[in-house]
Amino acid sequence: MPALTAVTMGPKRTTAAVALALAVSVTTATYNQAWGTLQVYTNFLALTLVSVAGFITSSAVRAYRRSELDQVRRIAVCAQEVILRPVPERLGRCGQPACVSLPGPGHRSAVISTRLFRRGTASG
Repeated sequence: MPALTAVTMGPKRTTAAVALALAVSVTTATYNQAWGTLQVYTNFLALTLVSVAGFITSSAVRAYRRSELDQVRRIAVCAQEVILRPVPERLGRCGQPACVSLPGPGHRSAVISTRLFRRGTASG
């Protein structure tokens, strides 16, 4: 269970899956009165190894996805800079109230200001 969780979910849910698997192992060992047997300790060792491998896999997948997302963002910024024309002079210079709230290209909250849009469509 922890190995599958590590691939599909983040570290928090992987930790929760490890805790659940550990609780099931302890409950089973207690119910079967198997404490002190080789099977219980082998089970805990296997759970530990799988959990560590799961955390390593989760970290690697997360780093890969982050680098892939960063690359997509860089490409999007370049495409946006090439495709979109600069703001016409008649709309004013950035720094005036019409443009102050605009974030840079590729920013998570990049939204065209309603005020700037209205100003641009009213004059042209």
